[in-house]
Amino acid sequence: MSDRLYKQQGSRYWYGWYYDANGQRRKVSLKTESKALARTKLRQHEQLASDPSTHQKTERLGDALRHFTSVVLAGRSAGTVDSYSKKAGHLNRVLSPKTRVGELDREVVQAYIATRVEEGAALSTVAKELTVLRQTLKAQGIDPSFVPSVKTGYTPRLRYLTRTEYDLLVANVSERMRTFLHLTCLGGMRAGEAMALRWEHVDFDAELLHVPKGKTVGRTLPLLDADGSATELREFLAGVGSMVRAQAVSAVGVAGSSPAASPILGPYSYHKSLNEHAAKLGLQPLCANDLRRTFCSWLKQAGVDSMIVAELMGHSSTRMIELVYGRLDLASKQRAMGRLPRRPAIRRVK
Repeated sequence: MSDRLYKQQGSRYWYGWYYDANGQRRKVSLKTESKALARTKLRQHEQLASDPSTHQKTERLGDALRHFTSVVLAGRSAGTVDSYSKKAGHLNRVLSPKTRVGELDREVVQAYIATRVEEGAALSTVAKELTVLRQTLKAQGIDPSFVPSVKTGYTPRLRYLTRTEYDLLVANVSERMRTFLHLTCLGGMRAGEAMALRWEHVDFDAELLHVPKGKTVGRTLPLLDADGSATELREFLAGVGSMVRAQAVSAVGVAGSSPAASPILGPYSYHKSLNEHAAKLGLQPLCANDLRRTFCSWLKQAGVDSMIVAELMGHSSTRMIELVYGRLDLASKQRAMGRLPRRPAIRRVK
């Protein structure tokens, strides 16, 4: 077997190759610097390829979940990996990491569901945890069809800010909260994307804002409209935001960092402050997704095509726009009704 182990240039880990059940040659990173351990891992890959049931009897749930979150999810955004890891943590805690994956059955999983519900977990949360379990089992070559589905009764939120509510908030919050509102409501960013944004992502020469990759893909937002006029977001970044940039420039001599690398917002505990302001102004409670929904709803109410909105928000399809984010107001529905064909005047025949 040693002749099937090798190291790639620049890597400290061992790699190996084997033939799967269809006779196809497979290459795999064995994620270890120990040749002896690499040999054992390669043998396990061969056993799984030839007889998945062997792996079912030996693999522990904790190891399977760790493999899923660290190997299968490799390359996914940090936010996605963190979300899956938290769900895997509940599976580990309740089912025990020492449980053999081959010992899991429908009854065991139903007991897990009952335990999580008793702990106060929402059904929608439990459903996501079971999705992680199914994907983990699939990664181990195990049929996950015994894992039951959970009916969540999920109803997307309707909350978004009207223009009047937005203007009221912006006029009565701190500079930092105002920045957060601009980036989420006028830039359609997730909270994590807004916090990760730096001045180097703003290109005033090309009039573009580059939103770095977060939960989904990175994307580029134009800072000018079709007529060449500055968008409200551009005016904020160039005007009120110039004070932040000036502070970043003055800090260069102290910290020795580039102003371009300075965050526009940075890490921010926004939720409590946002809702304290909302309550003072007589507004309904808000979450970050409601602010992102505001961006989407305003565009949809202006008649913008869903595919364009999806691209501006970093989605690959219009499904989330139509199901979760896009909300139409009464005026939009009235305009639609007004486009119905009118009854023509009919001349009465005597």
